[in-house]
Amino acid sequence: EERAPWQLARDPAAGEQLDQTLASLVEGVRVLSVLLHPYMPATTERLLEALGAPDLEYESAVFAASGDGGAVVALEPLFPKRA
Repeated sequence: EERAPWQLARDPAAGEQLDQTLASLVEGVRVLSVLLHPYMPATTERLLEALGAPDLEYESAVFAASGDGGAVVALEPLFPKRA
C-alpha cells in the first residue's frame, strides 16, 4: 500500500511512478513463478507465458533479470472457483 497503484492510476502526473510500481509487481510475480515451478509447473508456465517471460531457468529467478518490461497478456483465472 506504500505506493498504492490504484491511487497512482487516478493521477495523470504519476504515470512514471505507476509504471515503475507495476513493473516491480510483474517482476516479483515472474521471479516467484520461476521459484514455484517445481511445485506448480502447469500454473507457473501459464503465468510466465502471460508475462511474456517463459524462461524457467533457476538462474533467471533474480529481480530485474528480464529487463524488457513488455506487455502482460490477459489470462483465465489460474485457480478457478469450484462449484
